[in-house]
Amino acid sequence: MNKIKSFIFNIIIKTLGRKYYIVPKAITIIADKRAQLIIDKNKYILRLRRDKTFIQKPRDAFSKSDWDNFWQNKSNINQYLEVNRIDFYKEVIDKIQPYLKGKIIDVGCGTGDFLRLLKNKYPSCLEIFGSDISDASIERCKNIIPDGKFIQSDIFHLNFKDKYFDVVICMELLEHIEFPHDALKELTRICKTNGYAILTVPNGEIDTFEGHLNFWNLESFKVFLSSYKIVEINYIDNKNVIIAIVKNI
Repeated sequence: MNKIKSFIFNIIIKTLGRKYYIVPKAITIIADKRAQLIIDKNKYILRLRRDKTFIQKPRDAFSKSDWDNFWQNKSNINQYLEVNRIDFYKEVIDKIQPYLKGKIIDVGCGTGDFLRLLKNKYPSCLEIFGSDISDASIERCKNIIPDGKFIQSDIFHLNFKDKYFDVVICMELLEHIEFPHDALKELTRICKTNGYAILTVPNGEIDTFEGHLNFWNLESFKVFLSSYKIVEINYIDNKNVIIAIVKNI
């Protein structure tokens, strides 16, 4: 460690009065992110805040206006809906087929193409809903699935009654938000007793996207879900993604 890095490190320890531990690279760490800070060596620059205040309101890695701007751009949508993503959607649909019934919602429905594929495969047996923080997303979803029901809503305050859905799907969203535990409580709130929450997140062991706040591997995602009844959890998409199926009891 050079002198500058050593100086910053020593100042942080002295000022905050914390204990820091260096863990060998091969060790898997499972910890509560609200209580502990875990960083990779030389990956981040740490600076002290000038005040002791902190943001208590849940925030996303991207704001509502960021997502509106993203989904309004056709070039962004075309890049987002590359062949690999459509194949991923199809793999998820095949994986969750035994759990599909009744009212289904995709929270963070984005382009709506996952729900479009789902509706095309099961045209008569499912009632399709979607929610997203972005108005642009909701507008697109309404256009491509005219008989679906779509509502603009953020994941922390979903505008649905308790125990309303048979299946609650949330794909590639929890990694973007600061308080995923609170989001999970809201997802299970709108899920019927004995219904299912279906969750996907990137495999945190290989995910390097700077817009993500949370990085789970299979074991740490099991710990994240340990208060719930996990029916199934595994890797999909060539181990790029973790999928978990949780029964709401």
